This record gives sequence, structure tokens and C-alpha cells, in this order.
Amino acid sequence: MMWFGLGALPARANDENGMNVRCDECIRQTLLLTDALFRSNEYGRAPIGSWQQVYRTTSAFAGQSDFLTPHDIHRLIADIYSDSYDITELEDAVKFEKFASRFEKLESPRIKHKAVGMASGVQFRLMGQRYILDSEILQTLSEYPVRSFPRGLDVFAVLGSDRAADILDQVYNEPEQWDRYLPLRDSLELAVQDWKPENDHSSIYHAWLDVLRELIAKPDPAAPLFAQDTAWLDKELTTALASWAEGRHDIILYANASWAEGEGGMEKPPLPKGYVEPVPKVFAKLEALVQLTRDVLREQEYLVPDADVLAVRLADLIGFLEACADKELRGETLMDADYIRIQYIGSELEQLSTDIVNLDRNMPAFNWEGQKVEMEPHKLRGWFEITGPDRDLAVIADVHNSGDQCLEVAVGHVDEIYVIVPIGGELRITRGGVFSYYEFPYPVGHRLTDEAWQEMLKRDRAPDRPVWTSSFLAE
Repeated sequence: MMWFGLGALPARANDENGMNVRCDECIRQTLLLTDALFRSNEYGRAPIGSWQQVYRTTSAFAGQSDFLTPHDIHRLIADIYSDSYDITELEDAVKFEKFASRFEKLESPRIKHKAVGMASGVQFRLMGQRYILDSEILQTLSEYPVRSFPRGLDVFAVLGSDRAADILDQVYNEPEQWDRYLPLRDSLELAVQDWKPENDHSSIYHAWLDVLRELIAKPDPAAPLFAQDTAWLDKELTTALASWAEGRHDIILYANASWAEGEGGMEKPPLPKGYVEPVPKVFAKLEALVQLTRDVLREQEYLVPDADVLAVRLADLIGFLEACADKELRGETLMDADYIRIQYIGSELEQLSTDIVNLDRNMPAFNWEGQKVEMEPHKLRGWFEITGPDRDLAVIADVHNSGDQCLEVAVGHVDEIYVIVPIGGELRITRGGVFSYYEFPYPVGHRLTDEAWQEMLKRDRAPDRPVWTSSFLAE
């Protein structure tokens, strides 16, 4: 899939003298390849049907192609050649000249590659890489050699985080390093002010990015004091960056503990009272994202009943957290039943995660003739049975390339966090877990895998955290 996404047939390319000329060979290959996809075989089937099935599903998750697709080219063919043309008609020099001239005027990709030797204008790709908003931000805000590598903070500054912008401007002094940086960032921020996921065909990835935009939005005026402190804003920014890194990892891959209640004669201790992060709008968007995923899978006919049940359970949990967060913002006291569910939310999440893995392990398998292969059902007893890199939260992805290096963004191990929060009219100290985030350049020829990154963490060889995270991290 990656090869099909990178293999470009551009309208123009440099010849042996370094002159940018029309690439008739590439255009002819585009024409022939598209013809082959749409031409029916002896059984009356055209390969474009299989292409469409793969493209439609992957587009729902990762977005539309940023390059010309077979459908774009087929429309041009239909406009120039006869309705039922014979393949020999493609040799017509006059019609080819008309086709090539029109091909050059088709839409260029929105993300303009700046690397030497890479096609950057109008081009056809069989299964083109997808347009995602954050890639355009990273591409626009990088320029060799003055700013070879962008920062993850660029994405969230453009998405409206004043704190991200402050860090970029005051901690890293980015506007002083490159005079075009601030004007470009401001223009991007203005362009995406009214951006909504549905503007990009409601891909699940863009909907997730919208959830993160809500997370780094200005705190609700009714939020408690801790949630308006700079250290907390930096923590939220770290969470958003780590979640973004995890999302980039996933689209690159295109990656239950029991408890018993004891009875006794002693007086029962008071019920431990947990606290939900007071961001109901974030939880609302997460719940909507779960529903969008269900709708996409159902439309593609991939929503098996067991998966739908898990989605309903996840949506119910998120809805519960949204309700708790909303009560906290309004100053209402949670019910005992709420505190009990919060107390055991770790077990609930573990059971849900284990059931998702069980679902994947027990998906139907088919042989080469399309016949279902009967297999012995396999059911995990708990997360402790998960082995290998999937057991570790730490993942890594490269999001930008410059010369012989790439920019790696990564999720590390979970950090323990202590926060003083208002519960029942009193201030109490609570403990929880939060994402950790890393960002660093690395040799492009040795891109890190999840296993290699986890080993670096294990051996305490990970690079330093971003300097601005010191506002909430303690040694």
C-alpha cells in the first residue's frame, strides 16, 4: 500500500539537463493504467471495483487522496475519447496531445513536497497518500535549512492553542529564527478557524484531530482553578501531542483484572472519591467519534455484531464521563454510584481493551477459495496475557523528513500525576495517569520501530522531554 501511495506519475519532471518538461511517458502510463483498471475482463468485471472497495474503506479512516485518482483520470478519458473506444485509439497522437494538455491543468496536491527529486505538481498515484490537515501545517512551517524540522506544537498553535503559540514564540524563539514563520503560521491559523472534520469528508482521523482541538481550547470559565493554571494547560498540551503521535502511528500502519468486595465486622472506610477531568465538550466529541466509527463500519459492511456491542459499551462509558464532568463544572455533587464506577474505571477499561483484542483474534478467516476456515475460539482471561510490543503504551511515528533525518514523535510511558481538586466542597489531592510525549530528529535510514523505541525507554536512553514540560513535571 505504501508503494502504491509513493509511486508518482507526474505531469512534469526534470530531464537529463535539469529542465522541467512535460513527462509524456508518465502521462501515457497514467492513461494506460487507468484504462486497465476500468476495462472489464472476460467475466465482465473491472479491477476498479476492487480498487474502490479498498479506497473507500481507507478513505473513511484516513481521508481522501491528495493526488489524482483513477476516477479523476477516467473522467478525462471519457471526455476526450469515444464512449466505447478501442485500446488502439489511445495511440491517436492528436487525442493524446489533447489529453496531456488537459492532464497538466488538473488539480495539484495540497501538500507541496519540497524535497529535491520528488514530484510536487500535478501527478497521478494509484493509491495516493491521504491529505491530512496536520501534514499541511508541518509542511508549510518548515523550510530547509532555516527550519528543517517543524514541531508538533505547530499543529496545535494553528488549531488555536494560545499556550502552544506562546511556547513556540517565547521558549523556542521561532519567529526570530525564520522571518516567514509567524506570517505563515498566522495565515494557516486564519485559514482553519472555521475548519470542521466534515470539510475533509468526515474522515475518522480528522474527527479525532477535532477532539484534540477541543482538548487544548481555552478552559471553561466555570472550571476549577487548577484547570486554568499554566501547568495544567501544559499538561493538556502534552496529552494532545501524545494522542496526536499515537494517531499518526496508527495511520502510518494503514498499530480484565477481577476485584472482590470483602465483608467483615469492621466499620467500612469512606468511599474513595475520584474526579473526572472537567472537559465535557471533549467527552461529547469523543462519543460522537465512536458513533461516526460505527456508522463508517456499518456503511462499509464491516460492523460485526460483537464489535457493535463493544462500541456501545465504549460510548456508554464516555457518556458517563461527560455527565460527571458536566456536573463538576456546575458544582454539583456526584452520586455514590458515580464514585463507585470511577473507582473501578481501570477494571472497566481493561475489560473493554481485552474484549477488543479477543474480537481481533477471533475474526473469521478464509482460505484462497473464499471458504471460511473453522478455528478454535481463543479468549484472553485478562490484559496480563497480552505479550510483545502491543502490551506497551509506548509507540513512535515519523511525521516529517529533511535530508537524511526524520522527525520522530512518540508516546512514552504513563506519567503519574497529582492534582488538588474540589470534591464535595473540599479540596482533595487526587492521583491519576497521563500521557508522556517525545519529539526528536533521527536518521531516516534507521527509523525507529515500536520495539526499538520501547527498548530505548527500558534502557533509559530516550531523549529529553520538551523543555516546556518542566512546568508540571518533577524530577
